[in-house]
Amino acid sequence: QPRTSQPSVAAQMSSGDVQADYHVIFVRSGNEKLGLDISAKDGMLVVRDVQQGLAEDWNRQNEPDVQIRPQDVMVEVNGVQGGAAALMEQCKKGGDLRIGFRRGEVTPEAAPKATPEAAPEAAPEAAGEAAPEAAPEA
Repeated sequence: QPRTSQPSVAAQMSSGDVQADYHVIFVRSGNEKLGLDISAKDGMLVVRDVQQGLAEDWNRQNEPDVQIRPQDVMVEVNGVQGGAAALMEQCKKGGDLRIGFRRGEVTPEAAPKATPEAAPEAAPEAAGEAAPEAAPEA
């Protein structure tokens, strides 16, 4: 059955009219890794994988409806909404983080990528290297 058409998350973000499906609060007491492998896609920060760190701890301690999953879209950090650069800037600041996410679409690209364990956490520089989005099939 066809679903009701809603504006894409990208369209909602550009109009400033985006609501998070769920919020996660990360309490940082030191240099803990966030544990999110993210990439920029259409001006948004998209979760590619949840790795060892605060995000993995969150997922272990919470119900599936509020667990962070690949393809979820970061829409707000500490009350700030905006594009990938604005959200990344908030994530780099010290202190606790309150992050709002929207559920992403489940697509073949949602499969976690293979990452060597010694690889550093997703760096802001990598956020600009998003793969082009495939056109949907009719």
